[in-house]
Amino acid sequence: MLQDIAISIQEYFKQNLTFETFSLEHIVTLIVCLILIIFIPRYANRKLNEIQQKKLGAFLGWLIAGTYIFSLLLMLASGNFNVKTDLPLQLCRFTNLAIVLVMVWRKYFWFEIIFFWAFAGMLQASFTPELDHSFPHWFFIRYWLGHPGIILCMVYAVVVFKFIPTLKSIGKSFVAVNVFMLLIVGFNYLLDANYLWLRHKPVFPTLMDFCGPWPYYIIILELLALFHFILAYLPFAISNRMKRIKNGR
Repeated sequence: MLQDIAISIQEYFKQNLTFETFSLEHIVTLIVCLILIIFIPRYANRKLNEIQQKKLGAFLGWLIAGTYIFSLLLMLASGNFNVKTDLPLQLCRFTNLAIVLVMVWRKYFWFEIIFFWAFAGMLQASFTPELDHSFPHWFFIRYWLGHPGIILCMVYAVVVFKFIPTLKSIGKSFVAVNVFMLLIVGFNYLLDANYLWLRHKPVFPTLMDFCGPWPYYIIILELLALFHFILAYLPFAISNRMKRIKNGR
C-alpha cells in the first residue's frame, strides 16, 4: 500500500513539465502575484481590526512555511528526497521557514533580514524561475507561494505591522546573508553538495553566467545583492527625506 502511494507520488512529480519563462502562463502569474501583493496589505490595513490583521499575517506565514514542509514530506514519501539538494539550505527555502518569525511572532530583527533578501533573491526568482511544473501542479503552487509570497509578507509587515527598515537594517541583512553563506560552506563540504551554488554554477542558464568563473561570480553576486538591498531601501530613504523637509529640518 505504502509502495503504491510512493509510486503514485513519483508519477505525479513527472507530470506537467511544460513551464516556460516569460510564457503567457508566467506573465499572468506575475500579474496575479502583483495584484495580491498590492491588494491584501491594503485590504488588511483598511478593513481589518488589529486582531484580524495579526491572524491574517499569521495565516500567510504558516501558509508559506506549511507548503514547504508539505513538499518535503511528499519527497520523503516518494523516495525523491536528496540531502544534497532538498534541505532548507538555499536562501529561499530557509526564508520559507523563517518567515513565521516575522508574520506569527512579529520579530522586527528577522524582518530587517528577510526584507532585503525578499527584494533581492525572491524578486529575481520570480522573473527567472527555476521551475518545470505548470499550473495546477503542486510544485507550481509551492514555488509561487514560496517566492512572491515572501514579498507579499514583507509588504504586509510594512503596511500593516508598520515595520520600517532602516539604513542599519541593510548592514544587518548583508552580514546575515554572509554568515548564512559561511554555514553553507560547511554543509556543502560535509554533504558533498552545492547549496547556494558556492562550489560551481548551476547547469541551467542564470545571471551567474555573466559574472565570471568561480570564485569571482560569488563576489560579483554579493555586490549585486548589496546593490539590490540599497535599491529596496531607497523608497524609505526618500520618504524620510521628504518628511524632514516638510518638518523644516
